[in-house]
Amino acid sequence: MSDYKIITSETVKKTQAKDGYWSLYIQVPEDLIYFQGHFDGFPVTPGIIQLKWVIEFIEKKTKQSVQVKKIQAMKFNNPLLPNDYCTMQIGWENDHYFYKLYNREKKISSGKIIPSVKPNINHYFSAK
Repeated sequence: MSDYKIITSETVKKTQAKDGYWSLYIQVPEDLIYFQGHFDGFPVTPGIIQLKWVIEFIEKKTKQSVQVKKIQAMKFNNPLLPNDYCTMQIGWENDHYFYKLYNREKKISSGKIIPSVKPNINHYFSAK
């Protein structure tokens, strides 16, 4: 069984910095531990786990801890299933991180993460 870590060499297919945001191309493991009981017969990646992956990637890229003050405009539009490929797009704007997960056919989830302390991260979200 795979644990919650999605940011691994096995699941991340590519990362790219472009136009002030990062794109991370991932494949959801078929045996993700969080599929157990969520839901029997129709496994779906829990929304809180999608959010955890976003925060995990931010922390990995910036080498800074993210202390969440508030989450806004969080939406879960479509389920994220075992073996699904998706793009995780993350950026910084004014006082918050923004993110969305999507694939070619559908938007999966999106939201804004407002940290307790404004990080020194602008250079992490440039293509340089």
